[in-house]
Amino acid sequence: MRNENLLSEIEKIAKEMDVILEYPTYADSTMDPRMIELLAKGIAIYDELDGLMRGTFRDRPDALALWEQRVQAFRETDPEGFLEYLRWEAQQPGAD
Repeated sequence: MRNENLLSEIEKIAKEMDVILEYPTYADSTMDPRMIELLAKGIAIYDELDGLMRGTFRDRPDALALWEQRVQAFRETDPEGFLEYLRWEAQQPGAD
């Protein structure tokens, strides 16, 4: 994925999630396979962005510390570890 497309890909995923939430086909829209696929795509984008940010800020410890602080805050919003599960699932053989 090219760097300049990261933001547009995130926006596209957010719009698709909004549609799923507005017109759910499952009682729990978070378990909708389409939603899970979109979350997995979002995680892939996040992983790419994280690598870019760490590379960009490797020589700027204050900026890197701020990025790491924000990453930690993001992870704290997922106490169940659902995002890590999706990351693991995406790495399994046969995953797209």
